[in-house]
Amino acid sequence: MLGRVAVPRAVPFARAAATATKPKRPSPYRLPHLSTFLPAFAPLHVAGWRLDRVPGATSAREPLLRGASDDVLSDGGDLQDRRLVRVWTFEPDREGWRRLRELLGEIGQAVETEDHHPSILVAPSSDVPRATSVLTAALTSSYVLHVSTHTHTPMPFSPYTDSSGRRLEFDGKPRPGVTGKDLQLAARLEAIWDRLRGVE
Repeated sequence: MLGRVAVPRAVPFARAAATATKPKRPSPYRLPHLSTFLPAFAPLHVAGWRLDRVPGATSAREPLLRGASDDVLSDGGDLQDRRLVRVWTFEPDREGWRRLRELLGEIGQAVETEDHHPSILVAPSSDVPRATSVLTAALTSSYVLHVSTHTHTPMPFSPYTDSSGRRLEFDGKPRPGVTGKDLQLAARLEAIWDRLRGVE
């Protein structure tokens, strides 16, 4: 015997039109303006995060902004081909390994909650590829947890008018880079690390 199948009722046109015109909040997948990025990144940088080049990114820079001069560092421009990177080190003993696994488990839950998936490397410091992190040269014998995050297909930042009154617009397709989603994930991971260490 077949059960009854519930058929969803159609949404009345007037209600559907009203919900379609609601303003949306800014997308976290958009390349941020530097004025937005720097205050959000500053506490992360103090905690150990850094802005690094995405592996395989080309060194040739394509024009990013229509209306900007070549010598101007453009908002959002230097966040393309970039990623946020954090390296945690743990003592090379059972307690260090236990702490690494605890942090890794919490990171896994945060990644699922944020729905943004970073690259994660767990290894003894002697096995970390030298190209992975500029910090590896300074690492002593330890366990390493290396996390890097960037957005593969970011949205261009919104057009704006700079301080001299020029209207600047994104020109072309954005390359992978750091977005609000990456900043949210990094802040969440840092909060987890602080909680696990007992820092308030």
